[in-house]
Amino acid sequence: EYTEAETNWIEAARRDSNYMEPRFNLGQSKLREGKLNEAQAAFEEAARSAPRDPRPRERLEWVAKLRSKQS
Repeated sequence: EYTEAETNWIEAARRDSNYMEPRFNLGQSKLREGKLNEAQAAFEEAARSAPRDPRPRERLEWVAKLRSKQS
């Protein structure tokens, strides 16, 4: 189930496939909720839509670190 903000980010991402921010924000939200698979998917999409922006890749590294701590 998505929050209203998450729904808005998903819709914004659908309207403009090159707009990184909604994907990044969705990833941040899922990360805060502890939903690492969903966060990773959102950050991967964000990284593809804005390859020069380091933030999605930094968050992907953070997700990987969180997964290693869970193991």
